[in-house]
Amino acid sequence: EKQASISKLRTWVEESISDHLWTTCCNAEDTIRVWYIGLRTSVCADDVQLRSKARDKYQRMIQPLKKTPQDFEAWIKQWREAFAYAKIRDVADVAHSADWLKDVSKAVKDVLPAWGSSFRNGHLAAIRSDTLDYKEVAASLYDEADVQNILKRQPQRVHKGAFGPAFEPDPEQGPDESRDQATDQRKGRKRKAKNGKEKEAGSNKRKREDSDNQGHHDNLDIGRCSVC
Repeated sequence: EKQASISKLRTWVEESISDHLWTTCCNAEDTIRVWYIGLRTSVCADDVQLRSKARDKYQRMIQPLKKTPQDFEAWIKQWREAFAYAKIRDVADVAHSADWLKDVSKAVKDVLPAWGSSFRNGHLAAIRSDTLDYKEVAASLYDEADVQNILKRQPQRVHKGAFGPAFEPDPEQGPDESRDQATDQRKGRKRKAKNGKEKEAGSNKRKREDSDNQGHHDNLDIGRCSVC
C-alpha cells in the first residue's frame, strides 16, 4: 500500500510540474524526498530572480517624470501593473503604504505638483493603518490628470497664416529701416502701376496709328480707281 501511494505521488508530481523542473529536479532513480529538496531549491531560486525583476520594473516606473508624458494615461496604467506585480512577488518597496505613496508622489511631482500632499492629507487613516489601495491611488492620478487636461497631449499644428506675410519687417530692424522698407515697397508698387499705364497708353496709340494708316491706304486705292 505504501508503494502504491508513492507511485501515485510520483505520477502527480510528473503531471503537475513543468518539463524544465521535471528534467532538472526529478531523477527517476531518486526518492520523493530528493525530489522535494530539488524542487524547493529550484523554485526558491526562481522566486528570487522574479522578485528582482519585479523590483527593477517597479523602480523604473517611479523615476521622476521630467515632463508630461505624451500619453499620461498609459503611464498610470504601467505604474499600476508594475506595482501589482511587485506586490505579488513580495517586493519590499511596496510593503508599506507610506513608503510607496511617497515614491509615486515624487515621480509625478513636476507634472502634478499639488497632487501628492492633497491625496496624502485625505487618506491619513489608510496610510497609518497600511491599508491604502494602489488602485485608489491610480484612480486619483487619472482624475487629477483629466482635470489638468494632460491625459493625452495632442501634437501641435501649424495654423494657416501663423508665420505672417513674407514681406513682414524683420523684428531686428530699427523703426527707420522698417519705414524705409515700407516706403520702397510703396514706390515699387507705384512704378509697376505707372509702367502698366504707360504700356497700355502706348498700345492704344499704336492701334490708332495703325487705324489711320489703314484709312490712308484705302483712300489712295479709291483715288487710283477713279483715275482709271
